[in-house]
Amino acid sequence: MAKGHASLMFCVLALAACAPKPLVITDSGEEFLLPASVNGTSANFAVDTGATMVVIPRNTLLTMGIGPQDGNGMVALSQMADGQVLPEPIVTVPEIDVGPCKLKNVQVIAADNGFDPLFGLDGLEQLHIELHGKKMAISCESGGQA
Repeated sequence: MAKGHASLMFCVLALAACAPKPLVITDSGEEFLLPASVNGTSANFAVDTGATMVVIPRNTLLTMGIGPQDGNGMVALSQMADGQVLPEPIVTVPEIDVGPCKLKNVQVIAADNGFDPLFGLDGLEQLHIELHGKKMAISCESGGQA
């Protein structure tokens, strides 16, 4: 093998060995639950491709140190499964850690209490996701920083 090719091969192998391992989650039977950390507080998010944004209940946001003061005055109109439309404030979450990925300044709907956190398309689009049967592998290749 030529010297240039050997150096290139070494670099490629070294990068592959140093790349962060993807987060792998398993379908719980009803949904994929995505473990994440918001401002250092852990939470499980239901992966929801039908939700446009990340949704976190207001009381959960408060335990994470995020309140109405973190909003920009914008409101999202959330349509529930029963057709009801609710106005919900939007707040900025400084960082959401998902496995090896760090998502910065994420716009989040601060939902009424009683809802579980949802990881919608705005968050999912910042991740690289592969489905393998009932397993989902998440890495940072197409967005979030490792």
